[in-house]
Amino acid sequence: MVVLLAALAGLLLSGAFLPLGWWFLAQLSFVLLFIALESRGLAWRLASMFSYSFVCFAVVLHWSSTYVGVLPWFLLTCLESIFFLPLAFITPIRSWRIFLFPSSWILIEELRSHFPFGGFGWGRVAFSQSNSPLVSIASIGGGPLLSFITISMALVIYLFIRHKSRQGIYISVLVAIVGALPLMQSRTISAGTVEVAAVQAGVKHLGLNFNERAAQVFYDHLALSRQYLISTKVKPDVIIWPENAIDIDPAIHVEIGRELSELANAFQVPIIAGAVLGESETLRNASILWRPKVGLDGEYIKNHLTPFGEYMPLRSLAEFISPFAQKVSDFHPGSDVHVHSINSARISPIICFDLLDDGLVTRLTKQGNVIALQTNSATFGRSAQSAQEFAIARIRAVEHGRSIISISTSGVSGFIDRSGQFSALTTINQAVVISKRVQLFEGTTVSDRYRPGITWSVILLPYLAALALLRRRGGKI
Repeated sequence: MVVLLAALAGLLLSGAFLPLGWWFLAQLSFVLLFIALESRGLAWRLASMFSYSFVCFAVVLHWSSTYVGVLPWFLLTCLESIFFLPLAFITPIRSWRIFLFPSSWILIEELRSHFPFGGFGWGRVAFSQSNSPLVSIASIGGGPLLSFITISMALVIYLFIRHKSRQGIYISVLVAIVGALPLMQSRTISAGTVEVAAVQAGVKHLGLNFNERAAQVFYDHLALSRQYLISTKVKPDVIIWPENAIDIDPAIHVEIGRELSELANAFQVPIIAGAVLGESETLRNASILWRPKVGLDGEYIKNHLTPFGEYMPLRSLAEFISPFAQKVSDFHPGSDVHVHSINSARISPIICFDLLDDGLVTRLTKQGNVIALQTNSATFGRSAQSAQEFAIARIRAVEHGRSIISISTSGVSGFIDRSGQFSALTTINQAVVISKRVQLFEGTTVSDRYRPGITWSVILLPYLAALALLRRRGGKI
C-alpha cells in the first residue's frame, strides 16, 4: 500500500511540471511521500522511493520517447530514479533524521546535474515552480535554494499534520517563510532597452529528420525575416534566429553567407543566428553574429553538449539499444563564453542544453545584460519538452535578474522579464515573428555571487547540526 501511495505522490509531483504546471502539487506530493516513508522496513522504503521517482520521471521525461521509442525513455527514467534511493536510508520519517531529507534531496539534485556524462538536471523541483509565489527565492540562491524551501515547506506541513502537540510551532514556521518572501529577492539595475525581432519559422516536418533537406530551415527563416522587415513600422535593433536555423556552415557554403549579408545589408540590421559550423569531424553548434557590411563578427560555441543527442557516449552500447544512435554525429564543445554586442545590449547566447548548467549560465549572464536562449525542439514534436524548457528559462530569468528572449525553431518561444513573467508566447510549429522592446539589466543577483556557497550551506548545515546532536546524545540515533 505504501508503494502505491508513493507512486501517487510521484504522479502528483509530475503534475507540478508543465504541461499541467500546478506548482502546489509539489508540496502536496512530498507530504504524501513522507507518509509513505513512515514504514520501518528498509525494503519498503526503498521500493517507495523508487516508485515515487520512477513515476514522476516517467511522466515528466515522456517527451524523450517521442521519436526514438520506449526503451531509451525507460532507461533514462530508471537511471534518474536510482539517484534517489539513498533517501530511504535517512528515514523512517518518525526519526529526527527526517530533517536531513530536504538537504539530502538537494545533494542528489546537484549530483545528477553533474553526473554521468556532464549531468542531466531536467526535473529538478525548482523547475516546477515557475508559477509559484516562491519563485523570487531563485534570485537569492538559484534553483537549489528554491527546491530546498519548497521541500522544507512540505515537511513543515507534514509535521503539522502528524504532531498535533506542536502545531503552533509549525504554523509559526510557515507564517515566517511566507512573511519573508517579499524580502527574499535580489534586484538588478535597469540599463536601457533593445528592440528585438525573434523569428520562429517552424519546420516542414517535426521529428528527427526536420532538416532532411539541406538549408531548407535556413531559407524558411530568411524568407520570414525579409517579409517581416518589409512590413514592420518599427525597425529592430537585432534579429534573432533559433538554434540550427542555419544548418550548414555559411563560411563553407558561400551562398548561405551571401544570402545572410544581403538581408543584413538591405535592412541594416544585425542577425544573431544558431548555426552548425564545420563538417563531419569538426561539427560545432554555434550562435553567430552577422553584421551589415561586415559579415561574421563573433561566435559562441555551445559548451554543454547534449549527451546522446550531440555526441554519443558508450556508442556501441547505445547503437545496440537504439538504431537511432547511428544517426547522431559527434559535435565538439566550446570552452569559452562570448556575448554579442549590439549598441548598448550585450546579449548572452545560451544554446538549448546549456540552460541546465548552473555555472555556465552564471558565467554567460555576468558578461551580458540580456539573454538569448536559442533552442530547437523540432526533434521532440508536440510533446511537453519545449514548454518545460521555457519554464526553466523563466526560473533562470529570476535567478539572474535578466530579460530572456527565448526563441525556438518550432516553438514554444516568447519573451520573459526578470520576474519570470512572459509575453508573446507562440504555439508549436507556428511560423511567426515576435517583437518587443526588451529591458536590459546590469549588475548581479545574490544568486550570481553566492549560489555555490548557499547551495553547500543548505546541504551541509543540517548535517553538521545532526552531528552535534549525535555528540550530545553520545552517538545514539
